[in-house]
Amino acid sequence: AANLRDRALLRLLLDCGQRISGTLQADIPGCMSATAIDLRRGLLHFTNKGGRAETAPFNDATAAAVEAWLPARAAIAAPGVHALFVGTRGLRLSRGSAHHIITTRGAAAGVRLHAHLFRHRRVVDVLETCGDKVAQQFAKHRSLATTSVYGAHADN
Repeated sequence: AANLRDRALLRLLLDCGQRISGTLQADIPGCMSATAIDLRRGLLHFTNKGGRAETAPFNDATAAAVEAWLPARAAIAAPGVHALFVGTRGLRLSRGSAHHIITTRGAAAGVRLHAHLFRHRRVVDVLETCGDKVAQQFAKHRSLATTSVYGAHADN
């Protein structure tokens, strides 16, 4: 079950390019919540760090990874918990637990990972494909200089 959860979490982080807090807010599909994930349309709904509702798209491979996790999640989740990502006690996965998953999985692959690196990678993909203004809008950065820093990090 942990492998399925971790794969779904990592794919969602990479594909959506959102902050970890937004990803961990996700509730299961069909839940009457403003943060319920929509697998059919490939949309992650969350509240951004400014408190506004946001939506980020994800691809079919990510949707498939989340769908594969759902049966295992149903067996683990505590009654009444609607969180998409739950830990071994059946409660919403904490930021600390998610960070531990990311660093552990990275170490197993021989790379040093942190949660925000997934966001950087996705923003750089948009930057390289669509240009700096689109990447700035995608990342919801007020300043283009902030987005440009992401591009400089990608060189490393």
